[in-house]
Amino acid sequence: MLRMQTKSQPQDDIKLSTLDHQKLETIIYERIQQDKDISQQLQVLTYLTNKDIEQQRYKILKQETQEKLVFGSLQRVFITAFAILGMFAFFERIIKPSPASGINTLPGITRQR
Repeated sequence: MLRMQTKSQPQDDIKLSTLDHQKLETIIYERIQQDKDISQQLQVLTYLTNKDIEQQRYKILKQETQEKLVFGSLQRVFITAFAILGMFAFFERIIKPSPASGINTLPGITRQR
């Protein structure tokens, strides 16, 4: 009753799954009309429903994971860039100190009276 579905065609999977759902629902309805056992068809219908839900959850999880990875990578790039800029500014200050940055040239505190 179940068909093997390839992962290379996700749109076909959805169409086949929808067709399988409709066929199973029709078979279940006919079996109910005939007072026959429908437990096997219900199990297959439950399997197909759970499989669809699981595929949707996997797709959402994969997308969220990719977004987190991209954000983490961008964050590392920006942190590294600012760290490099900070090192350049630090070494620039050490190598070429400005004359106003000496200890003796600190401005005094003036009191207002």
